[in-house]
Amino acid sequence: MSVFERYLTLWVALCIVAGIALGEVMPGLFAVLSAIEYAKVNLVVAVLIWAMVYPMMVAVDFASLGHVADQPRGLLITLVVNWLVKPFTMAALGVVFFQHVFAGFIAPADAESYIAGLILLGAAPCTAMVFVWSQLTRGDANYTLVQVSVNDLIMVFAFAPIVALLLGVTNIPVPWETLLLSVVLYVVVPLAYTFQPVWNSACPGMANFNVTSYADVAKPELKGKTIASDITKSLTYTNTVISLKENNAFDVSKMWKDLKTTEPIVEFRTEPKMQMVITCQRPFDMWNLSGRVYQNVINKPELAKTLKVGSYKEGQVMLGNQAAVIKGAPHPNAGKLLIDYILSVEGQTVLKQGHHIPASSKVEPEMRDLKGGFRVNYISPAQGVAQTEKALQVYRQMFNEEP
Repeated sequence: MSVFERYLTLWVALCIVAGIALGEVMPGLFAVLSAIEYAKVNLVVAVLIWAMVYPMMVAVDFASLGHVADQPRGLLITLVVNWLVKPFTMAALGVVFFQHVFAGFIAPADAESYIAGLILLGAAPCTAMVFVWSQLTRGDANYTLVQVSVNDLIMVFAFAPIVALLLGVTNIPVPWETLLLSVVLYVVVPLAYTFQPVWNSACPGMANFNVTSYADVAKPELKGKTIASDITKSLTYTNTVISLKENNAFDVSKMWKDLKTTEPIVEFRTEPKMQMVITCQRPFDMWNLSGRVYQNVINKPELAKTLKVGSYKEGQVMLGNQAAVIKGAPHPNAGKLLIDYILSVEGQTVLKQGHHIPASSKVEPEMRDLKGGFRVNYISPAQGVAQTEKALQVYRQMFNEEP
């Protein structure tokens, strides 16, 4: 391990001491910083947490969910502990210690805050540390990825309801606005992403290459150097195609035809594609995550000079996690109330404050350059299935893939 990793505990301790000292020396500055908040969520802390968790969150590959059944026993234990044991035992410990054992030493208002903090901590699995612990114990990296992906997906939907339940049981007012904003800021936002063209300028013939349009993916100099994203194995890619087609960004059939002239490798997993780009096996990938580039540059800073990320003038598709009330859900009415709130003007305003683009036309996007240029379409499940099948049919015909 490096010196930084070996003495990580020392650095954490020094940071705690430094934080306390600075708070005593410059209380005015910290009062200003603490006032930068919305719905009792400090936005300065939010930025710092993003910086901490983003490198870990981009490592989450939801394609790994296809391997959930490979080793079910370990995953089942993790899910039971994370979602059926830990949140409730943390709440119980909070009540025992802060309302009874230490009741004579702590003011009731402070005790209530400490209990709420324990509930919030207990309901949120620590994604970053799971990766660290797995690496320190030389664990199975792929199985770790499956565990983290499943728990992160559950956290998007389960965190707010579990915290609300436990706060209610302990007679603490439920701050719904704070809960929803916290989920958006710390769970959904780090998982949101957009597909962009990525290439390696250090590879032969790529020094002067650039991408500004989908027409560029079929440049003659790219023959034998491209990667085609396999939309048959990823609904995310399929949704990208559908979204761009709905906005008349390009002729999908022509784009696949042009890309095929470059004799591409067909792949859907973002990290293997990233490694093909880095090693020059295939120096150009039409769709990858800017977060993947960031992750690899963090590990190898020298790649910052050669890995390039472009954009398509026809449009970029921003994707994230979706919420729905599943058929047969035990509490569908509660789920519907939550979704109704999210879609309300108040709920959309909360999402906007978290730098999400609101889906309601009644709430203007925070980013002014998106006005008139951003589009949100609502379609029925039947329409979605039909559009997906059509997009897959065009792709399969072009690349001669069987359904």
